[in-house]
Amino acid sequence: MIHEGSADADTPADDLKGLRCAWTNRAPSGALSVGAKRFARRVWLRLFARRPFWHNRAYDGRFLCLPDTARPGHGYLIWDERIVLPVTHAAAGPGPGNLAGGCNIVASGPSILEIRDRQRLLDRFSVAVNGAHAAVPRGDRQFDLYVVTDLQFIKGRWDLFRAGLDAAKTFAANHRVFVEILQRDPQLLVGRRLVLFTDLSQPYLGPRNDKAAWRRLPGVMLAPNGLGFSLNPAVGVFPGDTVIYPCLQLLCGWGFRQIFVFGMDLTGAQRSYREDYPAPSFLVRDYASAVLPSFELAARAASAWGITIWNCSPASVLPEHVLPKLAPEPALNGAAAVNWIQGSFSKQPRTGRPPTGGSARRATG
Repeated sequence: MIHEGSADADTPADDLKGLRCAWTNRAPSGALSVGAKRFARRVWLRLFARRPFWHNRAYDGRFLCLPDTARPGHGYLIWDERIVLPVTHAAAGPGPGNLAGGCNIVASGPSILEIRDRQRLLDRFSVAVNGAHAAVPRGDRQFDLYVVTDLQFIKGRWDLFRAGLDAAKTFAANHRVFVEILQRDPQLLVGRRLVLFTDLSQPYLGPRNDKAAWRRLPGVMLAPNGLGFSLNPAVGVFPGDTVIYPCLQLLCGWGFRQIFVFGMDLTGAQRSYREDYPAPSFLVRDYASAVLPSFELAARAASAWGITIWNCSPASVLPEHVLPKLAPEPALNGAAAVNWIQGSFSKQPRTGRPPTGGSARRATG
């Protein structure tokens, strides 16, 4: 039997019979075979598939994502017929953690360095993104969740990304990010707790930016400008132009009532971690057209579900009328009233209108 955090190296072959049948007619692996199959797939998608499916060229024959029919909310990421990684769907929640007092998101803005005792960021359920973990002295503690959605961060800061995996109990990403990691080091994710969520703009094996489908999804709020915000992790999240945006959707969907965001400066300046060759940031370029409207929609969606998102970055360019601001020290000291509904993580927002029923809602304004 495959247990969470294990690969198939120590798993009896009989336990994988139901999975391996998918490759009954598949040619043996090998550099030439894989390369040829990948090229053929890209050509087929380019010539015969509709343009909205072209992003699926990234998923060559080595990658497969299968549900565990015996355990709802769980499944497997399978790579090259050799690596089988148990994965938890985001709909099942992020796993064990300290539920009291809401949650902290730690972003990479340099304002995070102004916090005197940054280890206190781990006192609540804590989420680190990209390289933000490097700015937080942890001792023997870990973040509860590490989230990466930026392929360029993985490609350009591989060592920092690997350190982020070790800095957290759980790693969460979309299908495309998992493929990028498996292409580089298939063994890196073995033994780790993994959470999978769908990128609604480019879903695995589905069409990209399918706005007609978005309107039918429960728990999804759409704005007239085409932006979306999902409070339903079961269907997926929208990427936005910053990794904070999908994090907010996951945390809102899991049922947190108070979300504290630190280091969300959005200035496009230097980051909180060392960069010998700083990666370009498009936050300033895209601020007015995408970043600001995304957070305005996030604020409306959260408010509709009784959720408060606190902007705890004194240097943030995001206006206070979009997200209320709270200085880092009071936020860490619990100055904000926290209204957490006790119990395990919710699989859907705790409201009178859960996202698993009804039709998608369209934002106004």
